[in-house]
Amino acid sequence: REGMAALRRADVVVVVRRHSEDEEFLAGRHIKPADGFDLRLQALQEVDWAPPFVSARIVPGSLVAANELALETHTPRPSLAVAGIMWPDLFFAQAGRLSGLEPQTVGLPDHARIDRALSQRLRGMAGDSGIVCTLKDSMKLVSALGDAVPIWYLSENVVWEGSGTEPSIVRSCLGLLEPRAPDERSLLP
Repeated sequence: REGMAALRRADVVVVVRRHSEDEEFLAGRHIKPADGFDLRLQALQEVDWAPPFVSARIVPGSLVAANELALETHTPRPSLAVAGIMWPDLFFAQAGRLSGLEPQTVGLPDHARIDRALSQRLRGMAGDSGIVCTLKDSMKLVSALGDAVPIWYLSENVVWEGSGTEPSIVRSCLGLLEPRAPDERSLLP
């Protein structure tokens, strides 16, 4: 999201693209994030003073319980998908592929507040079947709805390109964020 001059502050650059099925979905809507990915990689290769860089894909993971009611549900079968992200239709397609369901969908603006009226509307739409959402949205939805309906989020995984495992340069940078003593705080969950 920053210009090339910001590279001087970086220890490592991670260039990320979506899963191939997601890129196909976006291409069908005339959005080509892969083009930008290739251009970013090429630009990094042409900068003499660029820090080390690695590339990765973000792939959908699994449905994860976000509240107690979802934990008690044996088989997630959410009837409502909610997303407040740049490409909500992409999230809805991922959730549908993963669950094998075709839930109703509600796209929210990024950083949307979930007020009382919206929470009541979402609760009514979800019924007892529940809601699937992004991790970011799960925080807001659990805060607004509590255990009124089961809520799951769709996890995402990083797949490092090339080796299939986390490159050592990334591990070393993540190590900088780990606590050095038991009483120190970590920036990682």
